[in-house]
Amino acid sequence: LVTLAPHLTPDLQGEALAAVHSLDNERERATLLAELAPTLPNDMLVASLAVAHTMREQDARVHALTMLAHYVPEHARSQTLLDALAAASNLHHHYERVTALMNLVDVLPPTLRDQAFTNALETTRLIDNENARARALNLLGHHLPDDLLPRALDAAYQITEPQQRLSALTSIAARLDKAER
Repeated sequence: LVTLAPHLTPDLQGEALAAVHSLDNERERATLLAELAPTLPNDMLVASLAVAHTMREQDARVHALTMLAHYVPEHARSQTLLDALAAASNLHHHYERVTALMNLVDVLPPTLRDQAFTNALETTRLIDNENARARALNLLGHHLPDDLLPRALDAAYQITEPQQRLSALTSIAARLDKAER
């Protein structure tokens, strides 16, 4: 039904959405809700927000809210963005937090975008595993505002394993001027 949703009548889209909402597995529910979101009319998107807010598994809630934030109507967007940002900022697993924050930045207003970038960079510094820290810095490097690049470089230099350090520095170095490189 999710695959067919763009071609269904509104009634059948409602049935597909009801089937997704009734799933017990919250991760599956969030994934399918994310797939349905681009095809749903505004009233069903708003109704899906209530379902997303009831999810107890934080990573599922973050995924659902993030995807819904991209598609909800303007009157619900601000609160959805705030809720998604708060949920993403509170994920316990640091790499997942960075990824969730980066998935939100393209729809956040500038002030919240700066907050998300700062939070993601500070979270990256908390990642113990150097491979995961390098991947997180790689994720951030292409998108960070210029004023955060020195802190990102510092975080990359903290990585002791040469290959991981090189990986982290690669995405950041592309953003630096010739003298800084």
